[in-house]
Amino acid sequence: MLPKAQRLKSRQFAWVFRRGESLSTPHLFLKYAPSKYGTRLSCTVGKKHFRKAHERNAVRRQLYGALTPALMATLPPVSGVITWRGTAAPEPTLLREELRLLLAPLTEAMRSG
Repeated sequence: MLPKAQRLKSRQFAWVFRRGESLSTPHLFLKYAPSKYGTRLSCTVGKKHFRKAHERNAVRRQLYGALTPALMATLPPVSGVITWRGTAAPEPTLLREELRLLLAPLTEAMRSG
């Protein structure tokens, strides 16, 4: 689970969506903006695909669980919101692979710049 100190607060979502750039994979969408406070990410799951709160919470917990400290350490200082767009709960291996693909451009930017 991602520590609360590394999670974006809900009132900061609007700022990220207004100023940020986006990346996506078939099941994940990332909106991010540079940050001077370190890397902070939040995960969301919409009601469009999961009507019940306990279903959304389970998927959100899986997303936070896949954001390991090792993965977070490879990212530049950004504030971002990751949204699950799939219609079914993610399979753990698929989720980790898609997160790696989604965050790869940010990791490359950190290595090169």
